[in-house]
Amino acid sequence: MCEREASGRVMKNRLAILNYHQVPADADPLHLNTCHRHIFRKQLESLARYFNVISIDEGVRGLFAGKLHRNSVVITFDDGYRNNFEVAFDELQRIGLPATFFIASDYLDGGRMWNDTIIEALRSTRKTALDLEQFELPILPVRTNAQRVAAINAIIPVFKYLQPDEREQAVRRVAKIAEVDLPDDLMMTSAQVKSLHAGGMTIGAHTASHPILRRLPAQDAREDIIAGRDFLEQLVGCKLRYFAYPNGKPGQDYDKTHVQMLSELGFEAAFSTQWGFADRSINRFEIPRVGFGDHVGWRFSLRLLRSYFEAPVQFAA
Repeated sequence: MCEREASGRVMKNRLAILNYHQVPADADPLHLNTCHRHIFRKQLESLARYFNVISIDEGVRGLFAGKLHRNSVVITFDDGYRNNFEVAFDELQRIGLPATFFIASDYLDGGRMWNDTIIEALRSTRKTALDLEQFELPILPVRTNAQRVAAINAIIPVFKYLQPDEREQAVRRVAKIAEVDLPDDLMMTSAQVKSLHAGGMTIGAHTASHPILRRLPAQDAREDIIAGRDFLEQLVGCKLRYFAYPNGKPGQDYDKTHVQMLSELGFEAAFSTQWGFADRSINRFEIPRVGFGDHVGWRFSLRLLRSYFEAPVQFAA
């Protein structure tokens, strides 16, 4: 089946892969534009009604065999947040849709990702301002949620591309300055990952420690990819065929070295965060995805349909 673009070219055999991270139960003032349970439910209802939601196996194999139906969609989640299990999985089961969960294995069972250390430190602090001049940042007011969001948006870009050890030390210093106790229940447990798998969901690899791969020596990157894959394979008792790049920007967060690495390690396909649809011209180790926040109803459906037409795909340098 096919349909025509405005330019007159025939569109067929295209796949949209949705990319989610957190799906909290309720709206979170520090995660603006993140879809919570009610919005996610509405999005799933639109998907079930207007699109052909398929498993990642059907999507990847159908894509490269040229056998996809029109409006085919795959749903994916990155990182391994607990609300993926408690909220997203519940809603997926309610409607009966498949999804894939890419898990950064080091953070299971009580871990916390570096960006969440910053967010939760600013959420919990009783201070009205944080002095972060040691990081070449100004004194940041944090009295209101709007100020906290602005502070988060100022801090995270400064820390994102630090070396992993340096970054971890930096976020701990922020938490110390904020004088807070941090939560240890943000990520899934190993038992919850096993339950996702037992419930028919696909588990994918996302490294062990979620590093920016281009910031690591090649051997260290390889070892982190293998460690995450091997842990999850042992946990769920089956081979992991799919991988999602941490952060996922081509040429910025990963490059051709890592594309080749994943092929050599026996993965079937890998996914970036480059916006756009996938067709047969795509490198199977750089499949693009599309992200959505709080869009619902016709706006959600229209935005998703647009993804089949727009944004030429950028490949890793």
